[in-house]
Amino acid sequence: MPIAIHGKFEGGDGQIFTPPPTGADHKLIQRWTKAKMWFNMLDAQYHESITHLGFTHLLMDGVSVCVHRNLSERHPVFKLLAPHFRHMHAINNLAANTLIDFGGYVDLDMYYGRKHMLRLIAKHNTKWHLNQQGSLKWDLENRGVEGLPGYYFKDDAWNIHEAIRNYVEEYLKLYYENDNTVKQDEELQALRRELTAPRSLTGGGGCGMQGVPNFDSISSLATSLVSFIYICSVEHSATNFPQYEQYGFPPNYAAKLNGHPEEQHGATQLDAALPTGKEFFSTIRMMKLLTTVLTNNLGNYEKEYMNAMDKDAQRIVQNFQKALGQITIDIKNRNSQIQQHPQNQWKVQTYPYTWLLPDRVLNSISI
Repeated sequence: MPIAIHGKFEGGDGQIFTPPPTGADHKLIQRWTKAKMWFNMLDAQYHESITHLGFTHLLMDGVSVCVHRNLSERHPVFKLLAPHFRHMHAINNLAANTLIDFGGYVDLDMYYGRKHMLRLIAKHNTKWHLNQQGSLKWDLENRGVEGLPGYYFKDDAWNIHEAIRNYVEEYLKLYYENDNTVKQDEELQALRRELTAPRSLTGGGGCGMQGVPNFDSISSLATSLVSFIYICSVEHSATNFPQYEQYGFPPNYAAKLNGHPEEQHGATQLDAALPTGKEFFSTIRMMKLLTTVLTNNLGNYEKEYMNAMDKDAQRIVQNFQKALGQITIDIKNRNSQIQQHPQNQWKVQTYPYTWLLPDRVLNSISI
């Protein structure tokens, strides 16, 4: 429940907006409602630019290119990662040529537009580190929410993250006898060099990724691979699939509002900033499309990259599927309790969280 919004505009200290008291007049109610609408709209620009496009789709696109350039299709790490890159390049190419192209959806129907979206991504690229922003543990601790009760995304994401970690570590130990065998794997070392090489348009460039640990042990290699799989599956699913619920009613989470927040807070008509009917339905249509489920859920691989004759590898995949099955049972039990007792100690309505049920988490960024 928001208790205040600080609207700070260029050239001033800004204004503090607070919820109107019971029985407040219509103007105070509208003032608070507009402040929430503008806050959510600006948050939507960050969500689509950074949380969604920049640091799932585009970031993992670069990782996938590095993997395909440096690892043989017979390499065990290639087989581990390949299902989590499936169809990603196709959807990213489509997005580049439609959504974020000149005159596309972002230009026409989002507040920031294409130029500012790409600038925002580029700005955050300079400070994104795999071992920080790319680490769920670091993120939760950095935001101070690791012990927050009732934060179901955190609980479900962490449980799936740890199931992925167990899966990856068990798989790597099948093929690497010790840390030294990781150091001596020339393909893996070439992969890391290209992941960390500076970006360049003139050739010879890499992904420019900061915070990638040395691939000098099974543990350090696993840490990076777990992050890649987590981002492609859990993080993208949690970011992408609730979009229709958020954006489908544009006053709740508008992709675009008209004018400038500083101008609109003094307006008397609530609808002065609202999108046009065409912009309304463009966003509704787009979010419905972007939440289409096109590929299999996590651990249920469409293509068997691991040889069916390799019984040990198949067993490890089955162990991963069993772990996800137990997480499904735990989430459903918790949600059942929430439905039976929908109010917490503060008498605030709570709702079941279902977005990270493992059968709703896709293997890859396919939409």
